[in-house]
Amino acid sequence: MNQQAAIDFAHIDRLVRALVTPRRTDLNHFEHCLSVRLSKDLEVGNWVHYLHVLSGKVIERIAVAQSVDSTCTRLTVTFAQGLGPVKDETLLAAYGKALSVQVAPQVPPEGIMIWGYNLDLALVKFSFSRISRRLHTLNIEWPF
Repeated sequence: MNQQAAIDFAHIDRLVRALVTPRRTDLNHFEHCLSVRLSKDLEVGNWVHYLHVLSGKVIERIAVAQSVDSTCTRLTVTFAQGLGPVKDETLLAAYGKALSVQVAPQVPPEGIMIWGYNLDLALVKFSFSRISRRLHTLNIEWPF
């Protein structure tokens, strides 16, 4: 992903829709949308894990776990602490009513709140730091 000094939430919204809308869960699609090369990391049970680590960037890590039979895929984008975009209520409202809202106070340094949404056959979860409201992680799962 070609990262500028800061990424706003509108950029994340466009990225989520590009990743989800064509209903493709292949590595080539993810690499194209994120402008990265994913490397095979490990195989555990029925899952194959792929990884791309970016140091010194707004996005620290991109991980993909894909079931061996390709029926389930999980994509996780992790943002550097304090550098993710600030939560935008207006853009989140466009996803409709949240399927779930969870609190994880044990995540350092300030805990996180996780909002889950259904978007075109995918479960999209945004994890924001509780106080600063910065995006901590973006998770997308197909199917859920």
